[in-house]
Amino acid sequence: MTKLVPQYVSVWGLIAVVLVYSWNLLEFMGIGISAGIVFGLAILFNEIFLGMWLIAKGFNSSANDTVSAKAK
Repeated sequence: MTKLVPQYVSVWGLIAVVLVYSWNLLEFMGIGISAGIVFGLAILFNEIFLGMWLIAKGFNSSANDTVSAKAK
């Protein structure tokens, strides 16, 4: 694990993707839910937060250096 971004951001993104996929699957099966946009908001906020995090903090460069040193 490189830990370029915090683990909670990755877990948040994974949960949000599962929500979006489940929403799309329900729509495909013909089960339309009116609150489906809420599922999409989770990934939207994750993407915005991740972008702002990377602009403000950047990648964890020491973790990246460790991985590249192990590869040599």
